Amino acid sequence: MEYNKVYKSYENYVVACKEMIKKAFFDVKDASGIDIKDDSLGISDIVRKHRIKMIDIKVEHTMRMIEQIIKINYILGLKFDLGLVIKISVLYHDIGRIRQSTWCNTFNDRIYQRMNMPYNNHGEEGYDIFINNDFNVEPRYVPIIAQSILHHQDFHLYPNFNYKYKDGLSDIDISNIASGKTVLNDSEWQVVSLITQLVADIDKADILYQHLTDDFEMIKDYVYDSSNDSLEAISKRWEIPISEIKEYNHIDSEKYIPHRIKIPIKNLKKEKLAVPDYIKEMFYNNSWPELKELMADKNWNFITILWWRLSHFLNGITFTSTLINIEESNLLKEIYAKIPDDLKPLVSEAFDYANSVLVEEKINKFSNQIYLRR
Repeated sequence: MEYNKVYKSYENYVVACKEMIKKAFFDVKDASGIDIKDDSLGISDIVRKHRIKMIDIKVEHTMRMIEQIIKINYILGLKFDLGLVIKISVLYHDIGRIRQSTWCNTFNDRIYQRMNMPYNNHGEEGYDIFINNDFNVEPRYVPIIAQSILHHQDFHLYPNFNYKYKDGLSDIDISNIASGKTVLNDSEWQVVSLITQLVADIDKADILYQHLTDDFEMIKDYVYDSSNDSLEAISKRWEIPISEIKEYNHIDSEKYIPHRIKIPIKNLKKEKLAVPDYIKEMFYNNSWPELKELMADKNWNFITILWWRLSHFLNGITFTSTLINIEESNLLKEIYAKIPDDLKPLVSEAFDYANSVLVEEKINKFSNQIYLRR
């Protein structure tokens, strides 16, 4: 099995999806959910540009993950065939997102239910794509890789198979494990579990890395007020003039006030954005409620999101080798450096703790172990 041929098949699939988008006609309803910043373009061009950008984001994300898994495979001392299967699993883990970009404008998996799709999420769509196309993958490895794609976001489904390789990974010979049968045996599920754990790890690391790219906006020039109070009360709370609030939110009449008011931070006293103690307690104890509940919190903004992401993603990492990669790349230091100087005091405590405790201290404690905390 040659990786170059497998990669070329992936490349061809991406090109085919982009061509599908380029040839399609879109109307106003197809532009739903798109933030139209340049209305000089026609609707079809706006939707095409948005969806092709979605594909580019996922391809770039995948290529960065490939770079990381090559390093991690080396650190773990994997045999060539197992390393290759893991590398291909990473390459195709988000193939469902590529095709998803041809039929909708979001990566939110809830869209599958809303649009009555035959899949529940992009993992299921990716499994279907991988099973039903020839990507030049050796047949005996297809079922293992396909299951890794299907479950790459829910590796906890197989607690009986997780963390089985605590004594080392260098002796695993996948060529003697893979049967090529659709129904996997226990040894094959154990490999699937290993792959999904690795994919989940580098996925988390790359979500942090995306703070350094322009894919997602890390620092915003506003925060939301969702109180439903009067403009007078909102103005008093944030200590900014009503006129500034109305201008920023394009409010012509106080009879029609949006549910969520954007508060511009340019002239805002920075203590208004200070992270409250109960958020800090969640951070230090890693005891966060469901994300849906967090997003409804009145203090949920891009500052508290940074605190949550550092805690949520770093505490969720399984392999010591992933943390080593994060430390060696100076990832957290680069993210912190990108934050404007006037906002650094609001997040410096979180970054100091993340670097010293969640990364350095854990690496020192588990340096001779494959798994963290296990």
